[in-house]
Amino acid sequence: MIEYAGAIFLVIGFIFILKISGLVEKSTRVIDISKQAMSQLRNPELSDDDKEIAMQAHSKKLVILFFLITIGGIAAVFLPFAMIWGLDQLGLISVDAVLGVALSWPFIVVTSVVIIVVLVIKRKR
Repeated sequence: MIEYAGAIFLVIGFIFILKISGLVEKSTRVIDISKQAMSQLRNPELSDDDKEIAMQAHSKKLVILFFLITIGGIAAVFLPFAMIWGLDQLGLISVDAVLGVALSWPFIVVTSVVIIVVLVIKRKR
């Protein structure tokens, strides 16, 4: 039963770190910057030099966002797993058993359904 608690902790920890690091918002910002860059690139009123300056500015923003999203994603995966690993080192839980539960199809299906229901309820508010 503790393996299920560990697997649930992995999922909740992942979602929590995604939320506090603002990864969804950063990903949305990448899309916005890309759309803005494309509209400026297609703008016939801008000179090639103006387009070049705009593209360089967009590129800098996108590179920064790339690193922030990458670091946040790694943290979202690594930190909850590190907690489980630490508990494994103390002999309180087994990493293999937790991963076995977390990667089982019933757990994935139930977790996916719960997340979808929560998102639908949250969106209706």
